[in-house]
Amino acid sequence: KTAKPQTEKEEIIDFSKPREIIKRTIEEILAEEEYTIDVNPQSVAGAALKCIDKVGEEKGTNIEID
Repeated sequence: KTAKPQTEKEEIIDFSKPREIIKRTIEEILAEEEYTIDVNPQSVAGAALKCIDKVGEEKGTNIEID
């Protein structure tokens, strides 16, 4: 399936809750449906670099990406 507009009442996510609770809530919502996400190599590479940068920030390391 592909993502489609919500036809039922949308579930509200309380972003003031701790990150793990929000993550679990989003995973539960996504588990209810099967999604197909179209990607290309550039978007995958961009996402990977963003994750590497984020992990570096969390570990207190400055990772330079050219």
